[in-house]
Amino acid sequence: MDLHGLTLDEAYDRVKEAFRDCHAKGIRKLKVITGRSGEICRQFPHWAQLDDNVKSVQLNRDGGSYFVRIKNNGRQATSVFKGD
Repeated sequence: MDLHGLTLDEAYDRVKEAFRDCHAKGIRKLKVITGRSGEICRQFPHWAQLDDNVKSVQLNRDGGSYFVRIKNNGRQATSVFKGD
């Protein structure tokens, strides 16, 4: 999922919705593109760490995106990297 061009509030709302949707659908991995600078890039790790559906968050080597692991909901695991 790509957060470029969104306001901080829009990005936060989309992220929360994506985490909920992924958890409900059994999607275990999500790639989130934040860009390398800006307030969204700085805030995103905090949003992910505080969300009950997120297991872990890791900055990608490119420095402008994150890999998010979603907690297991008991359904068969699926991986989706949105934005690739």
